[in-house]
Amino acid sequence: MSGVAVYSVVYPAALRFFAGFWRGLVDDLDADATVYLSLHGVTPADLERAWGDRVNATFISAPERATPAAVRSAALAEVCREHEAVVLLDSDDVVLPGRLSAAREALEEVDAYACAMRLVDERGEPLPGSPTFALGPEEEAALVAGELLARVNAFGFSNSAYRSATLAGTLPVPDETVLMDWLVVSRACLAGAEVAFDSRPLMAYRQYAANTARVVPPFEPERIVADARRVVRHHELLGAPEGAAPFLRAAAKARAFLAWLEADAHNPVTYSRRLAASSRGVYLWWQHVDAVPAEGRANGEWYPA
Repeated sequence: MSGVAVYSVVYPAALRFFAGFWRGLVDDLDADATVYLSLHGVTPADLERAWGDRVNATFISAPERATPAAVRSAALAEVCREHEAVVLLDSDDVVLPGRLSAAREALEEVDAYACAMRLVDERGEPLPGSPTFALGPEEEAALVAGELLARVNAFGFSNSAYRSATLAGTLPVPDETVLMDWLVVSRACLAGAEVAFDSRPLMAYRQYAANTARVVPPFEPERIVADARRVVRHHELLGAPEGAAPFLRAAAKARAFLAWLEADAHNPVTYSRRLAASSRGVYLWWQHVDAVPAEGRANGEWYPA
């Protein structure tokens, strides 16, 4: 097996961002890294037009009708067989200096690693206030205690990296998986993987209208219900075994919260208003639906954690 693989998927909607993605990646590459790009609905010629020159990568063809999870499952299993570690990137984001070297160094000590990210708009400009996707002190403590990733996700396919043996052990995932990044890191944790989060922002993460996993407000009632359903489905696909207490508790809580949202059309509106009143400016993935029941109240209300 050789050194580090860098893996991403390019698809039609990401082509307009590809030049920025590729420029940042090329500037950060070294001789020990091999780049793999799954092409899902695009061709090498599309990438060259977007970049303006030859794209030096190993291309993996993906059936156009395959789901995003199926594309990644098959490609990553292949890449893991050839390399000792895999750095995961999203092709609509921007690689910042030091991303690959930080991942390589971290994976000498741990099984899975993720870094903080600057939040930018569609043009790549910092969002107002220059917010960062990162762990706060309580979240860092929960990560160390093995509880954080049962409830929310901080290890996306734009900011994480894995030892190949760890990543391969989480594959394949069901074709219908939507939250593949969270399913993979959850499976890794349940298998005993050691994880670490780097507080240095080494990626620029685009926020735009089409974000499936939004991390900044606002969160409309319809999105809250849809996202709560995604989280419940995530736990169903994960199927945490007996004894995995944090994951089992999180699954039960997610089901109860969704039941409350669906019990009355006013409940998602009420919860959305409570989120809007929060001072939190950046959420981890799915943290906005990591709700808690009101203690000591008989009305069964739920509030942002």
